[in-house]
Amino acid sequence: MGLETQHTQWPLTPFPDDIKDFITRFYEIADDFSEAATHTVDYLFLPDAQVTLGDQTFKGFDQLEQARSAPFPLLESVFHEIKGVYSRNEVGDDLLLYGRVTWVYKKGGERSADFASKLDLVNGEDGWRLRSYQAFADLSQLIAGLSE
Repeated sequence: MGLETQHTQWPLTPFPDDIKDFITRFYEIADDFSEAATHTVDYLFLPDAQVTLGDQTFKGFDQLEQARSAPFPLLESVFHEIKGVYSRNEVGDDLLLYGRVTWVYKKGGERSADFASKLDLVNGEDGWRLRSYQAFADLSQLIAGLSE
């Protein structure tokens, strides 16, 4: 299931299509538990990029790939829906996103929660890459689904 962005609220100022494409690719890969998706950190991130998920921080390709290579073993899949994107500038390299994440459990059932994320992007010779990514979500729904 690919990321659907036709209902996403994008910034009202001119906003680069290549950043929209990057956001779509990023969340499609985040929602993909395959081995191939695990080895895409160099495609999405700068070598010294930092990712903060809740109270855990990962820095650099090795840590990012390790964190990515072990998706939660009780989940069948994850799906992000991006509802809105806010840009601090017209370049679009400092973004705040909000949306909804759905966790589907291997034992059956699913739970959803709202989330927000902050993306700090850099445009280099190979295109856009993340310098940092922070995600904020109320994980009580995820935990509740695990205990059912």
